[in-house]
Amino acid sequence: MTNPLSTPEKLAIACAGMPLIVGTSIYLLWRMTSWTSLELAGVWTIGIGICLFLSGGLLLLLELVFSKSSRTNWARKLAIGILLLANFPAALFFVDSALEVSNHTRYLIEVVNNTGHDITSFQLISDKGKKALGPIAVGSSAKTEIQVSKNDCLSQIVTSSKAEIKSIQSADSCFNDVGDGISIELLPNGVVKTGRLTANTLTKPTLKDD
Repeated sequence: MTNPLSTPEKLAIACAGMPLIVGTSIYLLWRMTSWTSLELAGVWTIGIGICLFLSGGLLLLLELVFSKSSRTNWARKLAIGILLLANFPAALFFVDSALEVSNHTRYLIEVVNNTGHDITSFQLISDKGKKALGPIAVGSSAKTEIQVSKNDCLSQIVTSSKAEIKSIQSADSCFNDVGDGISIELLPNGVVKTGRLTANTLTKPTLKDD
């Protein structure tokens, strides 16, 4: 018959479980909301988790040394120790994932079709992949979000009902400092104008000549 959990074992399990549960909750909430305050909370959780790991490990060690009955339950204590150690790869995953997300940003892209004819497809290309829009009727606009790195530049491939506009990559389509996003206006004869897109210029883009 298995002996019930001792008080040190229960405390050690609590020391292992609390940072795992709290850290996972903070990470998931941060991914959903991007609240910067949760980043600081995550750092504090890691620090407190280290303290709890040391406390839980010490509790198990003291019981192994001073409790005779605990020596028959070494496998259970090993499992608790593994649970304590699990906090480290979990914390490493959360930090690595957060850094990767922080190095990439989602930007708003607004495409305005002033070519004089319908656009069959519009493809955005960044170092993170591709995003397709279309069809876009003449005189209409389309909006989307795309994930880019801070130094990435955006390319476009446009196919219309009459001709294919060549791929375009310009300094105005780079994401080092573009405000809230990029406006792209497609004009007749394959001309493309790009500009910075902000909340104030969302419906009326402020455009720059290439």
